[in-house]
Amino acid sequence: NQFDKKTKIWKTVPITNLLYPKESIEALAVDGGTAWVGLGSSGVRKISIDGEQTTYTKEDGLAQNFVSIITVDGDEIWFGHRTGWGGAITRYNKVKNTWQKYSENDVLVGRAIEKINATERYVWILYSYGIQAVTAYDKKMDEWSTIRPSGSHDEDWGSGVEDIAEDGDYLWVGTDGSWLKRFHLASGTWTTFDYSVGILDNDVNDYGLKVDDRYVWVGTRKGLSRYDKITETWTNFTRKNTLSSDKVTAVAVDDRYVWCGTQYGLSRYDKNQGTWKNYRHTEETLIFDSRNATSDDWARIREQRRNRLIDDAITSLAVDNRYLWVGTRMGANRYDKVTDRWDQFEKENGLPGLDISSIIVDGYDVWMGTNAGLCKFPSMSDNLNAWVSFTSGIEIRQTATTKEYATTLVSNEVWCIDADSDYIWVGTMRGVSRYDKKKDLWTTFTTSEGLPTNEIGSIKVDGDIVWFGSGEGVIAYNKKTQDWMTFTTDEGLPSNRITCIAKDNKYVWFGTFDAGIIRYDKEKKIWQSFSKKDGLSHNCVISIAVDGDQLWIGTQRGLSRYDKEKNTWTVFTQYDDSEDL
Repeated sequence: NQFDKKTKIWKTVPITNLLYPKESIEALAVDGGTAWVGLGSSGVRKISIDGEQTTYTKEDGLAQNFVSIITVDGDEIWFGHRTGWGGAITRYNKVKNTWQKYSENDVLVGRAIEKINATERYVWILYSYGIQAVTAYDKKMDEWSTIRPSGSHDEDWGSGVEDIAEDGDYLWVGTDGSWLKRFHLASGTWTTFDYSVGILDNDVNDYGLKVDDRYVWVGTRKGLSRYDKITETWTNFTRKNTLSSDKVTAVAVDDRYVWCGTQYGLSRYDKNQGTWKNYRHTEETLIFDSRNATSDDWARIREQRRNRLIDDAITSLAVDNRYLWVGTRMGANRYDKVTDRWDQFEKENGLPGLDISSIIVDGYDVWMGTNAGLCKFPSMSDNLNAWVSFTSGIEIRQTATTKEYATTLVSNEVWCIDADSDYIWVGTMRGVSRYDKKKDLWTTFTTSEGLPTNEIGSIKVDGDIVWFGSGEGVIAYNKKTQDWMTFTTDEGLPSNRITCIAKDNKYVWFGTFDAGIIRYDKEKKIWQSFSKKDGLSHNCVISIAVDGDQLWIGTQRGLSRYDKEKNTWTVFTQYDDSEDL
Protein backbone atom coordinates (compact mmCIF):
# COMPACT_ATOMS: atom_id res chain seq x y z
CA ASN A 1 0.00 0.00 0.00
CA GLN A 2 1.09 3.55 -0.75
CA PHE A 3 -0.14 6.56 1.25
CA ASP A 4 -0.08 10.02 -0.33
CA LYS A 5 0.73 12.43 2.52
CA LYS A 6 -0.62 15.42 0.57
CA THR A 7 -3.96 13.99 -0.54
CA LYS A 8 -4.18 11.55 2.41
CA ILE A 9 -5.30 8.84 0.01
CA TRP A 10 -4.26 5.19 0.16
CA LYS A 11 -3.36 3.36 -3.03
CA THR A 12 -2.79 -0.35 -3.49
CA VAL A 13 0.21 -1.26 -5.61
CA PRO A 14 -0.12 -4.80 -7.01
CA ILE A 15 3.10 -6.78 -7.37
CA THR A 16 2.91 -8.60 -10.68
CA ASN A 17 4.74 -11.41 -12.47
CA LEU A 18 5.66 -13.35 -9.34
CA LEU A 19 7.54 -16.63 -9.52
CA TYR A 20 4.93 -18.12 -7.19
CA PRO A 21 1.23 -17.10 -7.13
CA LYS A 22 0.95 -16.89 -3.32
CA GLU A 23 3.95 -14.79 -2.43
CA SER A 24 4.67 -13.08 0.89
CA ILE A 25 6.21 -9.66 1.44
CA GLU A 26 9.08 -10.10 3.90
CA ALA A 27 10.79 -6.70 3.85
CA LEU A 28 10.21 -3.11 2.71
CA ALA A 29 12.54 -0.11 2.42
CA VAL A 30 12.07 3.36 0.91
CA ASP A 31 14.87 4.92 -1.14
CA GLY A 32 13.78 8.41 -2.16
CA GLY A 33 10.99 7.88 -4.67
CA THR A 34 11.69 4.17 -4.93
CA ALA A 35 10.42 1.31 -2.82
CA TRP A 36 12.36 -1.93 -2.44
CA VAL A 37 10.21 -4.95 -1.62
CA GLY A 38 11.68 -8.22 -0.36
CA LEU A 39 9.71 -11.32 -1.33
CA GLY A 40 9.57 -14.77 0.18
CA SER A 41 10.62 -16.66 -2.93
CA SER A 42 10.70 -14.21 -5.84
CA GLY A 43 13.72 -12.08 -5.00
CA VAL A 44 13.41 -8.33 -4.60
CA ARG A 45 11.17 -5.90 -6.45
CA LYS A 46 12.10 -2.25 -7.12
CA ILE A 47 9.01 -0.07 -7.57
CA SER A 48 9.43 3.47 -8.84
CA ILE A 49 7.11 6.32 -7.91
CA ASP A 50 5.35 6.04 -11.27
CA GLY A 51 4.66 2.34 -10.66
CA GLU A 52 7.36 0.80 -12.85
CA GLN A 53 8.58 -2.51 -11.39
CA THR A 54 11.97 -4.19 -11.80
CA THR A 55 12.72 -7.67 -10.48
CA TYR A 56 16.11 -8.87 -9.19
CA THR A 57 16.74 -12.55 -8.45
CA LYS A 58 19.67 -14.93 -8.06
CA GLU A 59 20.22 -14.70 -11.80
CA ASP A 60 20.93 -10.97 -11.41
CA GLY A 61 23.27 -11.36 -8.44
CA LEU A 62 21.22 -11.95 -5.28
CA ALA A 63 22.63 -14.59 -2.97
CA GLN A 64 19.11 -15.97 -2.57
CA ASN A 65 15.59 -15.31 -3.78
CA PHE A 66 14.30 -15.18 -0.19
CA VAL A 67 14.85 -11.58 0.94
CA SER A 68 13.95 -10.88 4.57
CA ILE A 69 15.91 -7.67 5.30
CA ILE A 70 16.52 -4.54 3.21
CA THR A 71 18.68 -1.62 4.34
CA VAL A 72 19.26 1.45 2.17
CA ASP A 73 22.68 3.09 2.67
CA GLY A 74 23.22 5.86 0.12
CA ASP A 75 24.30 4.35 -3.17
CA GLU A 76 24.19 0.84 -1.74
CA ILE A 77 21.37 -1.51 -0.84
CA TRP A 78 22.00 -4.35 1.61
CA PHE A 79 19.80 -7.45 1.44
CA GLY A 80 19.63 -10.00 4.23
CA HIS A 81 18.60 -13.61 3.71
CA ARG A 82 17.48 -15.08 7.01
CA THR A 83 17.94 -18.72 6.03
CA GLY A 84 21.46 -18.09 4.79
CA TRP A 85 21.93 -21.02 2.43
CA GLY A 86 24.13 -19.95 -0.49
CA GLY A 87 24.97 -16.62 1.14
CA ALA A 88 23.48 -14.62 3.98
CA ILE A 89 23.94 -11.04 2.70
CA THR A 90 23.90 -9.37 -0.69
CA ARG A 91 25.31 -5.88 -1.32
CA TYR A 92 24.11 -3.97 -4.37
CA ASN A 93 25.73 -0.77 -5.66
CA LYS A 94 23.16 1.22 -7.62
CA VAL A 95 25.72 3.46 -9.32
CA LYS A 96 28.08 0.71 -10.45
CA ASN A 97 25.28 -1.86 -10.81
CA THR A 98 27.46 -4.42 -9.04
CA TRP A 99 26.49 -7.27 -6.74
CA GLN A 100 28.54 -8.85 -3.96
CA LYS A 101 27.65 -11.81 -1.73
CA TYR A 102 28.83 -12.54 1.82
CA SER A 103 28.50 -15.73 3.83
CA GLU A 104 29.88 -17.49 6.89
CA ASN A 105 32.61 -18.84 4.64
CA ASP A 106 34.23 -15.41 4.40
CA VAL A 107 33.31 -12.48 6.69
CA LEU A 108 30.16 -13.52 8.57
CA VAL A 109 29.83 -15.53 11.78
CA GLY A 110 26.58 -17.30 10.86
CA ARG A 111 23.98 -17.63 8.15
CA ALA A 112 20.98 -16.48 10.26
CA ILE A 113 20.78 -12.71 9.74
CA GLU A 114 18.44 -10.73 12.03
CA LYS A 115 19.26 -7.08 11.20
CA ILE A 116 21.46 -4.90 9.03
CA ASN A 117 22.02 -1.41 10.49
CA ALA A 118 23.84 1.25 8.48
CA THR A 119 25.49 4.28 10.11
CA GLU A 120 27.77 6.96 8.70
CA ARG A 121 30.88 4.79 8.91
CA TYR A 122 29.75 1.24 9.61
CA VAL A 123 27.32 -1.39 8.48
CA TRP A 124 26.40 -3.59 11.45
CA ILE A 125 25.22 -7.18 11.07
CA LEU A 126 23.13 -8.77 13.85
CA TYR A 127 22.40 -12.48 14.02
CA SER A 128 19.47 -14.55 15.24
CA TYR A 129 19.24 -17.98 16.91
CA GLY A 130 21.26 -16.82 19.91
CA ILE A 131 24.52 -16.14 18.07
CA GLN A 132 26.62 -14.00 20.41
CA ALA A 133 28.38 -11.81 17.89
CA VAL A 134 28.05 -8.56 15.95
CA THR A 135 29.82 -8.13 12.61
CA ALA A 136 30.91 -4.68 11.42
CA TYR A 137 31.85 -3.45 7.97
CA ASP A 138 34.04 -0.32 8.06
CA LYS A 139 33.09 1.57 4.90
CA LYS A 140 36.02 3.96 5.20
CA MET A 141 38.68 1.25 5.57
CA ASP A 142 36.78 -1.38 3.55
CA GLU A 143 37.40 -3.87 6.37
CA TRP A 144 35.27 -6.47 8.12
CA SER A 145 35.53 -7.34 11.83
CA THR A 146 33.48 -9.20 14.43
CA ILE A 147 32.81 -8.20 18.04
CA ARG A 148 32.13 -10.96 20.57
CA PRO A 149 31.80 -11.16 24.35
CA SER A 150 35.10 -12.00 26.00
CA GLY A 151 33.60 -14.98 27.81
CA SER A 152 33.47 -13.68 31.36
CA HIS A 153 30.12 -13.57 33.21
CA ASP A 154 29.78 -9.80 32.92
CA GLU A 155 30.12 -9.92 29.14
CA ASP A 156 27.77 -12.81 28.45
CA TRP A 157 25.10 -11.84 25.90
CA GLY A 158 22.30 -14.15 27.02
CA SER A 159 20.25 -15.41 24.08
CA GLY A 160 21.81 -13.01 21.62
CA VAL A 161 21.70 -9.38 20.54
CA GLU A 162 18.36 -7.60 20.11
CA ASP A 163 19.60 -4.17 19.03
CA ILE A 164 22.70 -1.97 18.82
CA ALA A 165 23.40 1.77 18.71
CA GLU A 166 26.61 3.46 17.61
CA ASP A 167 27.68 6.35 19.85
CA GLY A 168 31.01 7.92 18.91
CA ASP A 169 33.75 5.78 20.41
CA TYR A 170 31.20 3.38 21.89
CA LEU A 171 28.85 0.69 20.70
CA TRP A 172 25.77 0.02 22.84
CA VAL A 173 24.55 -3.58 22.71
CA GLY A 174 21.09 -4.55 23.93
CA THR A 175 20.87 -8.26 24.70
CA ASP A 176 18.13 -10.82 25.15
CA GLY A 177 18.36 -11.69 28.83
CA SER A 178 21.77 -10.28 29.73
CA TRP A 179 21.20 -6.55 30.18
CA LEU A 180 22.71 -3.61 28.31
CA LYS A 181 26.38 -3.58 27.28
CA ARG A 182 28.69 -0.73 26.28
CA PHE A 183 31.73 -1.56 24.15
CA HIS A 184 34.65 0.84 23.79
CA LEU A 185 35.74 0.43 20.17
CA ALA A 186 39.33 1.61 20.67
CA SER A 187 40.26 -0.31 23.82
CA GLY A 188 37.93 -3.29 23.38
CA THR A 189 36.62 -3.03 26.96
CA TRP A 190 33.07 -3.77 28.11
CA THR A 191 30.73 -2.23 30.69
CA THR A 192 27.51 -3.94 31.78
CA PHE A 193 24.47 -1.98 33.00
CA ASP A 194 22.13 -4.13 35.11
CA TYR A 195 19.45 -3.72 37.79
CA SER A 196 22.06 -2.56 40.33
CA VAL A 197 22.53 0.72 38.44
CA GLY A 198 18.84 1.31 37.79
CA ILE A 199 17.88 -0.13 34.40
CA LEU A 200 14.41 -1.68 34.40
CA ASP A 201 14.96 -5.11 32.86
CA ASN A 202 17.56 -7.52 31.52
CA ASP A 203 15.73 -7.94 28.18
CA VAL A 204 16.18 -5.10 25.70
CA ASN A 205 13.39 -5.00 23.14
CA ASP A 206 13.87 -5.53 19.45
CA TYR A 207 14.46 -2.02 18.03
CA GLY A 208 14.60 -0.85 21.65
CA LEU A 209 17.90 1.06 21.65
CA LYS A 210 18.42 4.68 20.55
CA VAL A 211 21.17 7.21 21.29
CA ASP A 212 21.22 11.01 21.05
CA ASP A 213 23.79 13.63 22.11
CA ARG A 214 23.04 13.27 25.82
CA TYR A 215 20.91 10.19 26.44
CA VAL A 216 20.76 6.48 25.75
CA TRP A 217 17.15 5.28 25.48
CA VAL A 218 16.47 1.64 26.29
CA GLY A 219 13.09 0.02 25.63
CA THR A 220 12.30 -3.05 27.76
CA ARG A 221 9.23 -5.17 28.47
CA LYS A 222 8.83 -3.29 31.78
CA GLY A 223 9.08 0.22 30.39
CA LEU A 224 11.59 2.76 29.13
CA SER A 225 14.97 3.43 30.76
CA ARG A 226 17.02 6.55 29.99
CA TYR A 227 20.73 6.87 30.70
CA ASP A 228 22.23 10.35 31.09
CA LYS A 229 25.75 10.17 29.69
CA ILE A 230 26.79 13.37 31.48
CA THR A 231 25.56 12.62 35.00
CA GLU A 232 25.80 8.83 34.52
CA THR A 233 22.36 8.36 36.08
CA TRP A 234 19.27 6.38 35.08
CA THR A 235 15.65 7.52 34.87
CA ASN A 236 12.82 5.04 34.30
CA PHE A 237 9.47 5.66 32.65
CA THR A 238 6.67 3.16 33.19
CA ARG A 239 2.94 3.11 32.69
CA LYS A 240 0.97 4.61 35.52
CA ASN A 241 -0.38 1.88 37.79
CA THR A 242 -4.07 1.12 37.47
CA LEU A 243 -6.05 -2.09 37.94
CA SER A 244 -4.10 -5.29 37.32
CA SER A 245 -7.02 -6.55 35.23
CA ASP A 246 -10.48 -5.36 34.29
CA LYS A 247 -12.11 -8.45 35.77
CA VAL A 248 -12.44 -7.56 39.46
CA THR A 249 -13.22 -10.78 41.31
CA ALA A 250 -13.13 -9.48 44.89
CA VAL A 251 -13.29 -6.12 46.69
CA ALA A 252 -12.49 -5.23 50.32
CA VAL A 253 -12.17 -1.79 51.94
CA ASP A 254 -10.49 -0.35 55.02
CA ASP A 255 -10.10 3.23 56.24
CA ARG A 256 -7.62 4.23 53.56
CA TYR A 257 -7.52 1.61 50.83
CA VAL A 258 -9.74 -0.26 48.41
CA TRP A 259 -8.32 -3.72 47.76
CA CYS A 260 -9.25 -5.31 44.43
CA GLY A 261 -8.58 -8.93 43.57
CA THR A 262 -8.28 -9.75 39.88
CA GLN A 263 -7.30 -12.73 37.78
CA TYR A 264 -3.85 -11.16 37.30
CA GLY A 265 -2.97 -10.03 40.81
CA LEU A 266 -3.98 -7.66 43.60
CA SER A 267 -4.56 -3.92 43.14
CA ARG A 268 -4.70 -1.38 45.98
CA TYR A 269 -6.36 2.00 45.52
CA ASP A 270 -5.37 4.81 47.87
CA LYS A 271 -8.52 6.83 48.56
CA ASN A 272 -6.50 9.77 49.88
CA GLN A 273 -3.98 10.00 47.05
CA GLY A 274 -6.04 8.60 44.19
CA THR A 275 -3.18 6.26 43.22
CA TRP A 276 -2.83 2.54 42.58
CA LYS A 277 -0.30 -0.07 43.65
CA ASN A 278 -0.20 -3.59 42.26
CA TYR A 279 0.99 -6.84 43.84
CA ARG A 280 1.70 -9.97 41.80
CA HIS A 281 2.97 -13.46 42.39
CA THR A 282 4.91 -13.12 39.14
CA GLU A 283 6.89 -10.07 40.25
CA GLU A 284 10.56 -10.21 39.26
CA THR A 285 12.73 -12.26 41.57
CA LEU A 286 16.35 -11.58 42.36
CA ILE A 287 18.56 -12.12 39.32
CA PHE A 288 21.93 -13.76 39.69
CA ASP A 289 24.12 -16.34 38.01
CA SER A 290 22.94 -19.72 39.31
CA ARG A 291 26.28 -21.23 38.33
CA ASN A 292 28.06 -19.05 40.88
CA ALA A 293 25.24 -18.68 43.41
CA THR A 294 26.02 -18.91 47.09
CA SER A 295 23.84 -20.35 49.83
CA ASP A 296 22.96 -16.76 50.80
CA ASP A 297 21.77 -16.09 47.24
CA TRP A 298 19.44 -19.10 47.33
CA ALA A 299 18.21 -18.13 50.80
CA ARG A 300 17.28 -14.67 49.53
CA ILE A 301 15.46 -16.20 46.57
CA ARG A 302 13.46 -18.53 48.84
CA GLU A 303 12.61 -15.67 51.18
CA GLN A 304 11.49 -13.47 48.30
CA ARG A 305 9.27 -16.21 46.90
CA ARG A 306 7.61 -16.68 50.28
CA ASN A 307 7.13 -12.95 50.86
CA ARG A 308 4.61 -12.31 48.09
CA LEU A 309 1.26 -13.39 46.68
CA ILE A 310 0.92 -17.14 46.50
CA ASP A 311 -0.93 -16.88 43.17
CA ASP A 312 -2.23 -14.14 40.87
CA ALA A 313 -5.74 -15.56 40.36
CA ILE A 314 -7.50 -13.98 43.34
CA THR A 315 -10.91 -15.33 44.34
CA SER A 316 -11.71 -13.62 47.66
CA LEU A 317 -10.58 -10.88 50.04
CA ALA A 318 -11.21 -9.84 53.63
CA VAL A 319 -9.59 -7.08 55.66
CA ASP A 320 -9.26 -6.24 59.36
CA ASN A 321 -7.36 -3.54 61.22
CA ARG A 322 -3.98 -5.24 60.81
CA TYR A 323 -4.20 -7.77 58.00
CA LEU A 324 -5.46 -8.30 54.49
CA TRP A 325 -6.54 -11.89 53.83
CA VAL A 326 -6.28 -13.11 50.26
CA GLY A 327 -7.78 -16.25 48.76
CA THR A 328 -6.53 -17.66 45.46
CA ARG A 329 -6.77 -20.83 43.39
CA MET A 330 -3.48 -22.01 44.88
CA GLY A 331 -3.83 -21.22 48.58
CA ALA A 332 -4.12 -18.13 50.78
CA ASN A 333 -2.12 -15.15 52.03
CA ARG A 334 -2.04 -12.98 55.12
CA TYR A 335 -0.63 -9.53 54.37
CA ASP A 336 0.56 -7.43 57.29
CA LYS A 337 -0.27 -3.84 56.36
CA VAL A 338 2.04 -2.48 59.06
CA THR A 339 5.22 -4.44 58.30
CA ASP A 340 4.57 -5.00 54.57
CA ARG A 341 5.00 -8.73 55.12
CA TRP A 342 3.29 -11.64 53.34
CA ASP A 343 2.56 -15.06 54.85
CA GLN A 344 1.53 -17.99 52.66
CA PHE A 345 -0.84 -20.82 53.54
CA GLU A 346 -1.01 -24.13 51.70
CA LYS A 347 -2.17 -27.67 52.44
CA GLU A 348 1.00 -28.35 54.39
CA ASN A 349 -0.06 -25.57 56.78
CA GLY A 350 -3.47 -27.13 57.33
CA LEU A 351 -5.76 -25.81 54.60
CA PRO A 352 -8.24 -28.55 53.60
CA GLY A 353 -8.09 -27.36 49.98
CA LEU A 354 -6.12 -24.85 47.92
CA ASP A 355 -9.01 -23.30 45.97
CA ILE A 356 -10.29 -20.58 48.32
CA SER A 357 -13.84 -19.45 47.51
CA SER A 358 -14.59 -17.07 50.37
CA ILE A 359 -13.09 -15.41 53.47
CA ILE A 360 -14.63 -13.66 56.48
CA VAL A 361 -13.13 -12.07 59.59
CA ASP A 362 -15.08 -13.02 62.73
CA GLY A 363 -13.56 -11.32 65.74
CA TYR A 364 -10.12 -12.83 66.29
CA ASP A 365 -10.77 -15.69 63.87
CA VAL A 366 -10.57 -15.88 60.10
CA TRP A 367 -12.77 -18.40 58.28
CA MET A 368 -12.09 -19.63 54.77
CA GLY A 369 -14.23 -21.70 52.46
CA THR A 370 -12.39 -24.04 50.12
CA ASN A 371 -13.10 -26.72 47.55
CA ALA A 372 -12.42 -29.34 50.25
CA GLY A 373 -14.10 -27.95 53.34
CA LEU A 374 -14.20 -25.07 55.80
CA CYS A 375 -11.28 -23.89 57.95
CA LYS A 376 -10.59 -21.46 60.80
CA PHE A 377 -7.40 -19.63 61.79
CA PRO A 378 -6.60 -17.39 64.81
CA SER A 379 -5.83 -14.18 62.95
CA MET A 380 -3.02 -12.93 65.23
CA SER A 381 -1.21 -16.26 65.48
CA ASP A 382 2.45 -16.52 64.52
CA ASN A 383 2.00 -20.26 64.04
CA LEU A 384 1.20 -20.61 60.35
CA ASN A 385 -0.03 -24.17 60.98
CA ALA A 386 -2.72 -23.21 63.50
CA TRP A 387 -5.62 -24.14 61.22
CA VAL A 388 -8.70 -26.11 62.24
CA SER A 389 -10.62 -27.76 59.41
CA PHE A 390 -14.29 -28.72 59.20
CA THR A 391 -15.31 -31.20 56.53
CA SER A 392 -18.15 -33.55 55.73
CA GLY A 393 -16.06 -36.55 56.81
CA ILE A 394 -17.23 -38.96 59.52
CA GLU A 395 -13.86 -39.83 61.02
CA ILE A 396 -11.71 -37.83 63.39
CA ARG A 397 -8.23 -37.46 61.95
CA GLN A 398 -5.37 -35.75 63.71
CA THR A 399 -2.00 -34.69 62.35
CA ALA A 400 0.88 -32.65 63.68
CA THR A 401 -0.33 -29.50 61.98
CA THR A 402 -4.11 -29.51 61.98
CA LYS A 403 -7.20 -31.22 63.33
CA GLU A 404 -10.18 -32.32 61.22
CA TYR A 405 -13.34 -32.78 63.23
CA ALA A 406 -16.23 -35.06 62.38
CA THR A 407 -18.94 -32.68 61.21
CA THR A 408 -22.19 -32.46 59.41
CA LEU A 409 -21.02 -29.91 56.86
CA VAL A 410 -23.42 -30.71 54.04
CA SER A 411 -20.73 -30.51 51.33
CA ASN A 412 -17.00 -29.94 51.17
CA GLU A 413 -17.50 -27.73 48.11
CA VAL A 414 -17.90 -24.46 50.02
CA TRP A 415 -18.99 -21.52 47.87
CA CYS A 416 -19.61 -18.74 50.41
CA ILE A 417 -19.57 -17.96 54.14
CA ASP A 418 -20.71 -15.27 56.58
CA ALA A 419 -20.93 -14.93 60.37
CA ASP A 420 -23.02 -13.41 63.12
CA SER A 421 -22.50 -13.48 66.88
CA ASP A 422 -23.77 -17.06 67.21
CA TYR A 423 -23.31 -18.82 63.89
CA ILE A 424 -21.13 -19.40 60.86
CA TRP A 425 -23.31 -19.67 57.76
CA VAL A 426 -21.92 -21.79 54.92
CA GLY A 427 -23.30 -21.93 51.38
CA THR A 428 -22.46 -24.97 49.28
CA MET A 429 -23.56 -26.73 46.12
CA ARG A 430 -25.80 -28.99 48.24
CA GLY A 431 -27.44 -26.54 50.59
CA VAL A 432 -26.63 -24.40 53.63
CA SER A 433 -24.80 -25.50 56.76
CA ARG A 434 -25.01 -23.47 59.97
CA TYR A 435 -22.37 -23.90 62.66
CA ASP A 436 -23.19 -22.95 66.25
CA LYS A 437 -19.91 -21.59 67.58
CA LYS A 438 -20.90 -21.91 71.25
CA LYS A 439 -22.49 -25.37 71.15
CA ASP A 440 -20.23 -26.80 68.43
CA LEU A 441 -23.31 -28.06 66.57
CA TRP A 442 -24.23 -28.12 62.89
CA THR A 443 -27.62 -27.61 61.23
CA THR A 444 -28.35 -28.24 57.57
CA PHE A 445 -30.84 -26.40 55.34
CA THR A 446 -31.76 -27.80 51.93
CA THR A 447 -34.82 -27.78 49.69
CA SER A 448 -36.39 -30.09 52.25
CA GLU A 449 -36.23 -27.28 54.84
CA GLY A 450 -37.54 -24.56 52.51
CA LEU A 451 -34.70 -23.49 50.22
CA PRO A 452 -35.86 -23.10 46.59
CA THR A 453 -32.48 -24.49 45.48
CA ASN A 454 -29.52 -26.18 47.14
CA GLU A 455 -26.93 -24.21 45.16
CA ILE A 456 -26.08 -21.15 47.25
CA GLY A 457 -23.44 -18.77 45.87
CA SER A 458 -23.55 -15.84 48.32
CA ILE A 459 -24.60 -15.11 51.93
CA LYS A 460 -25.00 -11.96 53.97
CA VAL A 461 -26.32 -11.83 57.55
CA ASP A 462 -28.26 -8.66 58.38
CA GLY A 463 -29.71 -8.74 61.89
CA ASP A 464 -32.50 -11.30 62.07
CA ILE A 465 -32.45 -11.83 58.30
CA VAL A 466 -29.98 -14.03 56.44
CA TRP A 467 -29.86 -13.24 52.73
CA PHE A 468 -28.83 -15.90 50.23
CA GLY A 469 -27.97 -15.47 46.56
CA SER A 470 -28.63 -18.25 44.10
CA GLY A 471 -29.30 -18.91 40.44
CA GLU A 472 -33.01 -18.83 41.23
CA GLY A 473 -33.24 -15.42 42.83
CA VAL A 474 -32.82 -13.84 46.28
CA ILE A 475 -33.68 -15.90 49.36
CA ALA A 476 -34.38 -14.42 52.81
CA TYR A 477 -34.41 -16.47 56.03
CA ASN A 478 -35.83 -15.05 59.26
CA LYS A 479 -33.86 -16.48 62.19
CA LYS A 480 -36.63 -15.69 64.68
CA THR A 481 -39.64 -17.02 62.79
CA GLN A 482 -37.65 -19.55 60.72
CA ASP A 483 -39.64 -18.45 57.68
CA TRP A 484 -38.26 -18.49 54.14
CA MET A 485 -39.05 -16.00 51.38
CA THR A 486 -37.87 -15.96 47.77
CA PHE A 487 -37.68 -12.98 45.39
CA THR A 488 -37.36 -13.55 41.64
CA THR A 489 -38.11 -11.84 38.35
CA ASP A 490 -41.75 -12.57 39.13
CA GLU A 491 -41.46 -10.03 41.96
CA GLY A 492 -39.75 -7.51 39.67
CA LEU A 493 -36.06 -8.40 39.94
CA PRO A 494 -34.13 -7.77 36.69
CA SER A 495 -32.38 -11.15 37.01
CA ASN A 496 -32.51 -14.33 39.11
CA ARG A 497 -28.75 -14.93 38.83
CA ILE A 498 -27.35 -13.45 42.05
CA THR A 499 -23.55 -13.34 42.39
CA CYS A 500 -22.80 -11.34 45.57
CA ILE A 501 -24.42 -9.49 48.48
CA ALA A 502 -23.47 -6.49 50.65
CA LYS A 503 -25.37 -4.43 53.21
CA ASP A 504 -25.41 -1.06 54.91
CA ASN A 505 -27.76 0.48 57.46
CA LYS A 506 -30.49 1.24 54.95
CA TYR A 507 -30.04 -1.10 52.00
CA VAL A 508 -29.09 -4.60 50.96
CA TRP A 509 -27.16 -4.67 47.68
CA PHE A 510 -27.20 -7.65 45.31
CA GLY A 511 -24.91 -8.18 42.33
CA THR A 512 -26.24 -10.09 39.35
CA PHE A 513 -24.58 -12.02 36.57
CA ASP A 514 -26.27 -10.14 33.75
CA ALA A 515 -28.37 -7.21 35.01
CA GLY A 516 -26.13 -4.99 37.15
CA ILE A 517 -26.95 -4.47 40.83
CA ILE A 518 -30.21 -4.56 42.78
CA ARG A 519 -30.86 -2.43 45.86
CA TYR A 520 -33.40 -3.41 48.50
CA ASP A 521 -34.70 -0.68 50.81
CA LYS A 522 -35.19 -2.47 54.14
CA GLU A 523 -37.56 0.16 55.55
CA LYS A 524 -39.72 0.78 52.49
CA LYS A 525 -39.34 -2.77 51.17
CA ILE A 526 -38.72 -1.41 47.66
CA TRP A 527 -36.43 -2.91 45.00
CA GLN A 528 -34.41 -0.73 42.61
CA SER A 529 -31.88 -1.78 39.98
CA PHE A 530 -28.79 -0.06 38.51
CA SER A 531 -27.17 -1.17 35.27
CA LYS A 532 -24.70 -0.04 32.66
CA LYS A 533 -27.09 2.62 31.40
CA ASP A 534 -27.01 4.24 34.85
CA GLY A 535 -23.19 4.36 35.00
CA LEU A 536 -22.11 0.86 36.07
CA SER A 537 -19.04 -0.27 34.12
CA HIS A 538 -20.53 -3.68 33.26
CA ASN A 539 -23.74 -5.58 34.01
CA CYS A 540 -21.83 -8.66 35.19
CA VAL A 541 -21.16 -7.87 38.86
CA ILE A 542 -18.75 -10.15 40.73
CA SER A 543 -18.17 -8.38 44.06
CA ILE A 544 -19.51 -5.51 46.18
CA ALA A 545 -18.06 -3.68 49.20
CA VAL A 546 -19.75 -0.93 51.25
CA ASP A 547 -17.53 1.99 52.32
CA GLY A 548 -19.60 4.62 54.12
CA ASP A 549 -21.34 6.69 51.46
CA GLN A 550 -19.44 4.85 48.74
CA LEU A 551 -20.23 1.53 47.14
CA TRP A 552 -17.36 -0.27 45.39
CA ILE A 553 -18.46 -2.73 42.72
CA GLY A 554 -16.18 -5.22 40.98
CA THR A 555 -17.37 -6.15 37.51
CA GLN A 556 -16.30 -8.00 34.39
CA ARG A 557 -15.15 -4.65 32.98
CA GLY A 558 -13.45 -2.80 35.79
CA LEU A 559 -14.24 -1.27 39.16
CA SER A 560 -17.21 1.06 39.69
CA ARG A 561 -17.64 3.50 42.57
CA TYR A 562 -21.15 4.67 43.41
CA ASP A 563 -21.70 7.68 45.65
CA LYS A 564 -25.00 6.95 47.38
CA GLU A 565 -25.52 10.53 48.52
CA LYS A 566 -24.64 12.29 45.26
CA ASN A 567 -25.94 9.51 43.01
CA THR A 568 -22.77 9.70 40.88
CA TRP A 569 -20.61 7.00 39.31
CA THR A 570 -16.87 6.67 38.72
CA VAL A 571 -15.36 3.87 36.65
CA PHE A 572 -11.79 2.54 37.00
CA THR A 573 -10.39 0.19 34.35
CA GLN A 574 -7.06 -1.37 33.52
CA TYR A 575 -6.10 1.24 30.94
CA ASP A 576 -7.95 4.29 32.26
CA ASP A 577 -7.29 5.69 35.73
CA SER A 578 -10.84 6.91 36.25
CA GLU A 579 -13.79 8.13 34.29
CA ASP A 580 -16.40 10.21 36.05
CA LEU A 581 -19.92 9.63 34.78
